[in-house]
Amino acid sequence: YILIEQKIQSVDSIKYSALFIFLSDKGYELLAPMAHWVLPTYTQLIIIVLAIVQSRLSSSRLPGKALLPLGYSTILGLCVKRVCSANLVSKIFVSTSLDSSDNKIVEFCKNNKINSFRGSLEDVGKRLVDTALSCRQERFIRICGDSPFIDPSIIDEAISISKTSDFDLVTNVFPRSFPKGQSVE
Repeated sequence: YILIEQKIQSVDSIKYSALFIFLSDKGYELLAPMAHWVLPTYTQLIIIVLAIVQSRLSSSRLPGKALLPLGYSTILGLCVKRVCSANLVSKIFVSTSLDSSDNKIVEFCKNNKINSFRGSLEDVGKRLVDTALSCRQERFIRICGDSPFIDPSIIDEAISISKTSDFDLVTNVFPRSFPKGQSVE
């Protein structure tokens, strides 16, 4: 990663405006700007926060649910847009399965310039970990793709809490402390 930064000295802190650029053999990719982070005077590592939106079309209760229209978009499209609105998320991937029924999710992601990853249909945990590892990330935030009204401030709060210690898991699901559709882990 290359960090392009501009420092503005203040009394107690340095204000950073930064943009990460990922260079690879396929060219470069801009990650979300990390504008106006206020860090302690001593330099800290700016951490990329990966959000993984899990989605599949083979739901038994409502097949194809992720791509059903909802207002001006789809359920998945609105979910991704809301996750993008979280201030502390810097990269988003939609994680789906290798099952042919999920080809439409990958096509939707390509058409909307959303990163996607494909993995196991049965082992969702492995699929999420493999998604994170493909981005060279050990930690991530998980959002269900059928949560079109997810509150970005809840996502930011979970990320903030996770940065206060070396937790294995931060969740609002065990016990459930928010309504369905607002689950963040």
